[in-house]
Amino acid sequence: MSEERSSAGWTAAVLAVIVAKLAVHAAVHPAYGFHRDELLYLSMADHFDLFRMQFPPMIAMFGRLANAIGAGPDGPLTAVRAIAALASTLLLLFTVLLAGTMGGGGPARLLAAAAVLAAPVFLRAGTLLQPVVLEQLWWTAAVYAFARLLAGRDRRWWVGVGLALGLGALTKFSVAFLGVGLAAATIASPLRIDLRSRWPWLALALGAVLAIPSVTGQIAWSWPFFAQMAALKAAQLARASRLDFVTGQLTMLGSAAPVALAGLIALIAYRRLAAFRALAVLYLVAAALLLAGHAKEYYLAPLAPLLLAAGAVGLGRLPRIPYALLLVVVLAGGAALVPIGTPVLPPASMARYAARLGITRTLKTNTGASLPLPQDYADMIGWGPMVDAVGAVYRALPPDERRRVMIFAGNYGEAGALQVLGTRRGLPEPISVAGDFFHWGPGMLPGEILIAIGAPRDRLLRIYGRCDQRGVFDHPWMVDEEHHSPILVCRDARQTLQQLWPRIGPQWG
Repeated sequence: MSEERSSAGWTAAVLAVIVAKLAVHAAVHPAYGFHRDELLYLSMADHFDLFRMQFPPMIAMFGRLANAIGAGPDGPLTAVRAIAALASTLLLLFTVLLAGTMGGGGPARLLAAAAVLAAPVFLRAGTLLQPVVLEQLWWTAAVYAFARLLAGRDRRWWVGVGLALGLGALTKFSVAFLGVGLAAATIASPLRIDLRSRWPWLALALGAVLAIPSVTGQIAWSWPFFAQMAALKAAQLARASRLDFVTGQLTMLGSAAPVALAGLIALIAYRRLAAFRALAVLYLVAAALLLAGHAKEYYLAPLAPLLLAAGAVGLGRLPRIPYALLLVVVLAGGAALVPIGTPVLPPASMARYAARLGITRTLKTNTGASLPLPQDYADMIGWGPMVDAVGAVYRALPPDERRRVMIFAGNYGEAGALQVLGTRRGLPEPISVAGDFFHWGPGMLPGEILIAIGAPRDRLLRIYGRCDQRGVFDHPWMVDEEHHSPILVCRDARQTLQQLWPRIGPQWG
């Protein structure tokens, strides 16, 4: 009976951590709205075509779900937050199950849950509906299924591996790094015997079938993935150092970093985890590939739950007092860093908090510039006021011109805001040459009158006879490119947008 009560107590403690995680994600300060990436993905949902998306279509599928749930002038913000939070909470649950599969008891499962809760990288991902949070979930699910195989369970767990890989391929092409790591881990473990059976090949076939929409979309649009990667390398990855990648594996985990470090050591050297040593091969192979490619540090985060689970199994066997102290340190450190992972503080308080902590690394943009806020937070501010500023210029036009005007946005954040929020506030659908928006075309109107935001006036004057400034949008907390954005009204078009569009091409980045 006492063992049953003890087990129930540990389960209740894990459930309390799950509730705490959901509560943190629900505590986002109202000053923060949609992230610019979320606006892009919701726009993709408005143009959903399963087999012809420029990105792997999973995120647009969730965008359609959010649009179906959410309504009103401010769009499906609550639905977006809920989907991301639930995905990240499922990630926590898989980490707990992984610790149990590795032989961890109640203390290990609780420590694994606490470590995921405390890590800023998982708090941030669980706050934003981006492919990142889904990638973290699918990778952790794949590792869990693979661990079940290493534990000697039913060979049908290969189907779980294939399913998770397929869902990963529908989310991000980076699942290839996980696939290579799993292949290396299989060869390095007794599971290589299974290659003589049908199960691994069924898993491979299932993953390949699920990946078909991601591949057909690339074929349909002449492989935009490569253009996106070229732009990413030029603008961001060129600044990513290998030292930052290595040190970042610890800093992005915050107070949970010692658990992850213990996990890597345990997978390599701890006798009780000998059956799962192939998981160290998986992690190290994926890490080496990403390191060689100058990847950003968070690209490896989907495998951090593996280390947290393994570390929790080893550290969960500590005597009661050292274990309790470790748990307190992890949770207290996580609580202190909650504002770094989730925007629970208003912008001014957040800027002061980050400055006092001296966490300058979180305040760098993708291009190396410095901000008073983390870039993700700056990208969650100001979109509604920007749309209203454009709307004021639109409504100031005579009725006849409003029927003929088109709205042009210079980047995908502005275009996404005008698509998601603007159309709900009575504005026409925007057009843009930014990435996916270019592929959705210039619309049906010729563009004889154009409202433009975020576009250089000198370039517009190559197309229009005159462009008059009718407003300026500015916001102190947004990223630099959104500061002091003129809102122009252009007339006397020299050619139609339909004539011009094929000669422009998409602008990625």
